[in-house]
Amino acid sequence: MPLIIPTGFAHVVHSYSLVGDNERMAYTYGIQLDPGNDPQNLNGVAQVLHDLTKLKLWDLPSNQYALESTEVMTGGTAADPAAVGIHVARSVGTGTNAHLPQNCATLIHKRTAIGGRRNRGRLNFIPPAEASVGNNGVIDAASVTGFQTRFSAWLQEMKATLAVVDMVILHSTGISVPPNPSVVTALTVDPVITTQRKRLR
Repeated sequence: MPLIIPTGFAHVVHSYSLVGDNERMAYTYGIQLDPGNDPQNLNGVAQVLHDLTKLKLWDLPSNQYALESTEVMTGGTAADPAAVGIHVARSVGTGTNAHLPQNCATLIHKRTAIGGRRNRGRLNFIPPAEASVGNNGVIDAASVTGFQTRFSAWLQEMKATLAVVDMVILHSTGISVPPNPSVVTALTVDPVITTQRKRLR
């Protein structure tokens, strides 16, 4: 079911690649755009978010992964047509440890101040180093702390930019009366890896 992207909000897609895999992968989230920005300057918003992701998170992935591009998409109405901004700048991860298969992922929970399943979200980030994960899928405490520190800083600095008011959870058309986007108040790293069958190829 398609996302509802109200006026003043956008959907962000960070695309990345893995050596030896011909298909791109991505992690996504919603944002509330800063009303002080030029709504036609989505390329600028994409660059801000791309650079922030590179600065705060890209020392975590293996050097076999590369951040490739960032897209920012608005929903659009008859009076305010949809628009897409994109920033392309390849940045190779700096981690040197062996990585897990690409169907494994670091699970980041999007938390809000509102109860209910629709007001919770997930972000599937690049998997941690193979050596930091036990046979039971549990990530060691030091690695969880490292991920948590970076993701918390990433969220706070995103909100401090001149491009974004908040990270949000966007809702879908499958809801009879869709609520307004829910503001993400915290990102929490799950200590157990998750898997995605569609990435195993």
